[in-house]
Formats: sequence, C-alpha cells, structure tokens
Amino acid sequence: MQSVHADHILFVQVPSIHILDADIVNFAFKSGAGGVMLVEGTTDERLVERSNNLYKVLKKETRQHKKPIRYSYVETAHFEKMGKLFNVFAQGVME
Repeated sequence: MQSVHADHILFVQVPSIHILDADIVNFAFKSGAGGVMLVEGTTDERLVERSNNLYKVLKKETRQHKKPIRYSYVETAHFEKMGKLFNVFAQGVME
C-alpha cells in the first residue's frame, strides 16, 4: 500500500535514525527544511528509549532555528497510517 502525503514532504531514508546528529539536522534547516520528523518502525523498548534520547539531544542542539523536530515510532503493521502522520506534521510546519 502506498502512502498518500502532501507533495512538499521530502523523504530521506537512512539505515537508522541513529546516524543523524545535530550537524545534519542543522544543515537540513539551513537548507530550507521547515521541520524534521524522525520515524522508525520498532517497538523494541531499549531502541525506542535510545531514539527518544537522540530526539531530545537534537531538539536542544537545533532549537536556534525555531523549527519543529519530532520523533515517532510506528509499528510496521501500522505504516498505512504514516501518510496521515506526515500530513499532520507538515500542516503544523506550514502554520
């Protein structure tokens, strides 16, 4: 099933969100990104905790841009809901 999302959303797939750091997210914001959304498809509690910690660090280290950054995990079985999640985030970025 293909996800339906707003045309202005750019997907950048990485093997793991854990390769991201503040330099990469700051570059995205400086390059025109209105927001950054980190999404992974796991329910492993240790990995989710690690990802939440990464999100907190990135949020703190990119706050000078005053642009939204969000972390979500979605179980693989629920990926069909991703289009709605992306669109809600994108709408918030545009406001």
